[in-house]
Amino acid sequence: MSVHNQSTHICINKIYEHKETKMFEIKKISKSFGRKKVLSSVSFNVEPGSCVGLLGINGSGKSTLLNILAGCIKADSGSFGFTGSGKRISYLPQDNPLIPELSAIDNIK
Repeated sequence: MSVHNQSTHICINKIYEHKETKMFEIKKISKSFGRKKVLSSVSFNVEPGSCVGLLGINGSGKSTLLNILAGCIKADSGSFGFTGSGKRISYLPQDNPLIPELSAIDNIK
């Protein structure tokens, strides 16, 4: 599955997949920073048991998409969410935000 932006390319590879219904759905997520459009109508589903990798050149929107999914920044448009209940997303950004003096559990609270 590939998602194309104007001059960038994000490749979403499903490494391992079960033949079940979707667990997580992303619909038409778009994001711009000023005049630079980073994400343009990104849509895909993730099935239970899938392992998804985001691949792309620097500036293609991988981190932006993850930051949107984690709730760190807002999308300009689109939606995402889990089907069913009792599921959540956890995200550890590429820059280490952890406090060394705290335990792992305390850092994620």
